[in-house]
Amino acid sequence: MGIFDVNDLTNKIDVGSQPGTMWSLSSQKPGHGLGELRDPNFDKLWQSDGLLPHLINIQFARRTALTHVSLYTDFKEDDSYTPHKVRILAGTHFHDLVEVRTRELLEPTGWKHFILDNFEDGNESDDGENDGSSDASDSSQSSTSSILQHRRKSGTHAELNTSKRPLDYLPCGVSKRHAPIHAFLVQICILSNHAAGKDTHIRGIRIFGPPTKASREKAKRDLRKLREANSEKGETTADIHAQHEQKRRKKTLDGMRRWALAEEVAVSHNPDASQNAEREDDEEFRIHTSRRLNLLSSIR
Repeated sequence: MGIFDVNDLTNKIDVGSQPGTMWSLSSQKPGHGLGELRDPNFDKLWQSDGLLPHLINIQFARRTALTHVSLYTDFKEDDSYTPHKVRILAGTHFHDLVEVRTRELLEPTGWKHFILDNFEDGNESDDGENDGSSDASDSSQSSTSSILQHRRKSGTHAELNTSKRPLDYLPCGVSKRHAPIHAFLVQICILSNHAAGKDTHIRGIRIFGPPTKASREKAKRDLRKLREANSEKGETTADIHAQHEQKRRKKTLDGMRRWALAEEVAVSHNPDASQNAEREDDEEFRIHTSRRLNLLSSIR
């Protein structure tokens, strides 16, 4: 799936942490707000304080390519506070938001991914979010056909990039048919909770996209500074590139460690996960997790 592989962090960046990005919540309990939601410690959480639906708004400083949104939930700890039906909307501002993806989650524990791809064929089946929710009761549906219908009626071009550009315009691993959406604003909407719960708990959130021009330029500047800093030491260009690659690899592995840690936390909260119907069908996800853990152990 290229950049839509949620287990591969080497070809995407956390666009939610870019300078100029603004986060806001529809409501919050004291001590359980935006800081706790963005904290890497999953013992901290966002708790809403109001009527459904509960909203998380992410506004970007510029039009941004997006591949997927990831939410961390823990049904064992949160029970009726756990989100059940979640909808992702995108657009240029609050008045032209359209639906991109909707999922119904059954007692979710761990990361749940919402792929924000751009299918031009509304009849195309969804590739599915590979997060351990492959059972029939955890539905994942693509809403691109409704987006395209809305676009034809209203003439809005904010939510998707469906222009016929050359293939080399798109990031590596992306085809014209399977491309990320582009938006200034993303809204995560909690429509319902388990057991008709009123307020919701979310313990982590990240939003990803392909590398931007700014991030590539920053990488070039870093390489140029590294080359200048080492020019007096007599090091070869190969040595400088090796150092730069080592730095990039370390950043990537740090991200992989965070994902692996999240899975360890999820397993510790649910020791009987191997006998949970939601995890039994997740053989592919376990293989990916095992490979990441093996890689981490080999470099420690």
